[in-house]
Amino acid sequence: MGYEQDQLIANEGIIFVVRSVQVDYLSPARFNELLQVSSEVVQAKKASLVFAQQIIRGDDLLCTSTIRIACLDAQTMRPKAIPENLLELLKNEH
Repeated sequence: MGYEQDQLIANEGIIFVVRSVQVDYLSPARFNELLQVSSEVVQAKKASLVFAQQIIRGDDLLCTSTIRIACLDAQTMRPKAIPENLLELLKNEH
């Protein structure tokens, strides 16, 4: 989506951090296999996001995960609202 952590720190004073992860490993992958990783915003709140991710090899689903991300003030490391323009962009993605 064109947003990088270093730019968000410099321009918005925020940083995104992983709050929690839930992973289900369904089938193994092998070294050097070509895998497809997808990520979708499934929930966007004032200061947090939830992503659903999948790892696929061909037609086989190998792994699913749910990742909760928190938005923090880059200086204080306390929760901070996601900038409205970015939040609206994320909400429109799901």
